[in-house]
Amino acid sequence: MLYSRMTNMWEKLSSLNDKRVTIVTDALQGIKAIKLFGWESRFVKKVDESRERQLEYSWNILLWQILLGSVSSLSPSLILVVILSVYVGVYGNNLTAELAFTSMAIFNMIHSSFKYLPRVFSWVTSTLVSFKRVDTYLCQPQAQDLEKRISFNHENALGFDNANLEWASSSPEDDATRKDISTATPNIGSTSTGASTDSRCVKANDQILETTPLLSDHPSSQAASSISSQLVSTGDQDKKVAFSLKNIDVQFPLGGLSIIAGPTGSGKTSLLCALIGDMNLTAGRILLPTADPRIDVGMGRSYKDIIDLSGETLAIRDIAYVAQEAWLRNATIRENILFGESYNRERYEEVLRVCALKPDLRILCAGDMTEIGERGVTLSGGQKQRISLARAVYSSRRILLIDDCLSAVDMPTARHILTECLLSKTALMLGRTQVLVTHHVSMCLPHAQFAMVMHDGQIKMKSTSTETHVWRELHKVLGKLNDRANDASSSDSENSKDTDLANDIKSEDEYNKERQEKIAIQTNNDPTANHTTLQAIANIQPSSVVSSVWSKSISGGVNFEGSVVHASPRFFDSTPAGRITSRFSRDIGTIDDKVLDRLVLWFTEITSLLAIIFIISSIIPLFIVVAIILMLLYASIAIYYLNTSRELQRLESNSMSPLLSLIGEISQGVPTIRAFSSKKLYIKEALSRLNLHSRSFYVLWMANRWLALRIDIASAAVSSICALLIISNLDWIDASLAAFVLSYALSFSSGMLWAIRNYSANELNMNSVERIVQYLKTDQEADLNSTEENKPPITWPRQGNVQVKDLTAGYVPG
Repeated sequence: MLYSRMTNMWEKLSSLNDKRVTIVTDALQGIKAIKLFGWESRFVKKVDESRERQLEYSWNILLWQILLGSVSSLSPSLILVVILSVYVGVYGNNLTAELAFTSMAIFNMIHSSFKYLPRVFSWVTSTLVSFKRVDTYLCQPQAQDLEKRISFNHENALGFDNANLEWASSSPEDDATRKDISTATPNIGSTSTGASTDSRCVKANDQILETTPLLSDHPSSQAASSISSQLVSTGDQDKKVAFSLKNIDVQFPLGGLSIIAGPTGSGKTSLLCALIGDMNLTAGRILLPTADPRIDVGMGRSYKDIIDLSGETLAIRDIAYVAQEAWLRNATIRENILFGESYNRERYEEVLRVCALKPDLRILCAGDMTEIGERGVTLSGGQKQRISLARAVYSSRRILLIDDCLSAVDMPTARHILTECLLSKTALMLGRTQVLVTHHVSMCLPHAQFAMVMHDGQIKMKSTSTETHVWRELHKVLGKLNDRANDASSSDSENSKDTDLANDIKSEDEYNKERQEKIAIQTNNDPTANHTTLQAIANIQPSSVVSSVWSKSISGGVNFEGSVVHASPRFFDSTPAGRITSRFSRDIGTIDDKVLDRLVLWFTEITSLLAIIFIISSIIPLFIVVAIILMLLYASIAIYYLNTSRELQRLESNSMSPLLSLIGEISQGVPTIRAFSSKKLYIKEALSRLNLHSRSFYVLWMANRWLALRIDIASAAVSSICALLIISNLDWIDASLAAFVLSYALSFSSGMLWAIRNYSANELNMNSVERIVQYLKTDQEADLNSTEENKPPITWPRQGNVQVKDLTAGYVPG
């Protein structure tokens, strides 16, 4: 009953903790919107509500642990009393001092084992709950195997052969009801105006109820006009239907530009997602170049162990993908463009030119070495999209799947990308196949070799440039779509770029060398420039940390949440979300569950040790001298252990944040990683960071074993010295007192071991407090509440005018 009750409470507590961390993660992903709308207080309130429920369950678990602790503490003594009473009262035996104290010594040993049984029970329960949660996660539906989707008879082709595809269900139960209206929507859309956005579950008033048959091979002008009117109109029903691709039969010509057009929600993005494996194939086949990952170039022997571990026997080959919502790594601009490829200066410079990135790099202080933060938070939407395009263009892949990269930039930049990049006849783009989803139809169609129109998950028109009659009708249909698309402009369109900057012939390596020289000069003028941060961290002393945590223990949660949410935008640009999430999850959990718990245990053990020393010394006064010497020995062991374990704990804590950041990064970029066949790279990186964390954790526990061995040796010395002192004083110490002293001397070993362990554990747990205190001191935005001096009148605002005077803005240095 106790096990079942504790398990249920731990499961509920874990669920509440997940909910709180999810709220924090969502807020971090949309922190700019939260600040712009002034929703900081709502976010803090929402986290506090979840936090209160979590603390309520933590309190209930603590009460149960107190009950179990009381039972385990009293059980040995009660059992001893019962056994001795039965031995004397029932069996009529005499109770001698030797028998009584020997029994007490044995039961003290049993008691030392039972004393930590409730905590072991709690640890086992929480571990089993964690195992169940991991098992649930591992049992989630997997992406459809590549072998089940592709046609092996067309390995060099790209397209579909009478294929029907649908989005995978979010749970096993949904597999039987994929058409249900509650099917969740995948996050593959974009917030850019005029961009193509697909969904698994869309309203019927965002789609057109098809009433005419598919086009014949040579449609008439009347049929084309009917279709175009359907594509630009909307229905007025409010029924939700599951989205899928139906009867997709197309083969894109290799070595040229293919265009996919259609209204919003027609299935353009889903078509590209189907090619890279994000949709499940239910009928037909997908035409896709593949290769054996164990022998393909670039996948080679260094990843053989990872490929064998994953059981992957087939991988996508020669495909690069530019997602509609650009995904970037938390790294430099150059590292995002290279994406694991070797650096070639000429190729790299040409990619920067054709993707119109040179002007943007000129305004960044560190150029292409600028750290762009998680999800590229320091860049505009157009800059992120062009870096994503540059990554695909720089790669050695021969097939480029580009999802509406032109909608995030202004028209001059779009023309530059089209003419200098997509239509370039240089060695960089010659012979490469490009499949472009776009709304800029009138600009792209004259240069395309193939075009198709999507509507309601089906192909309504398709034609190559050599089919003159169909090509003209396609122009008419796409012309009407283009008129509607031109009415909306991108919400993230950018200013025109300076032509001279776009044609900048100076390489980034030369610019970076000049920047480094300037930084070196500035550093020489200010010797403390590179040490400010280190000094600030070094100034955080353990005493200040301890005083801070206890002085803010009551309101610490609210202060921490408020400090983070009111931090300056620069803090979120320069701090990985995984690092912040680690504070809210692991460090807060440590403070909740371990700090006070370990402190109470340490105080209990110290009290017991002092009582043992007093009892033994009252019988053998000379033991006081021995106790002082032994305490110095124990102190030297403890100090040596603490100095080592403190740094090991810091390494273990710091190695967790990069792992959490990488997991968050992977979850955002799964489609791109799959398309580039880079799963092995990220698996290897994840395993490397996991090994780094496990190495620190392993060494930390080896230090714990080192402590246990030396404490046991020292404690054996205590028992031996007590025995020698008893033997040397046999003239006045009888058997009962000798047994009494030895019984307490034997318990001295475990008491000292756990006293040092609990003290060291509590000091190590203060690392979490230190990490929280660091975030309590982050640079804050201006106070939301106005002061009496600048408080506006009650009638403010009378008008909706906004005036900006003498404003100077720019990128933060570095």
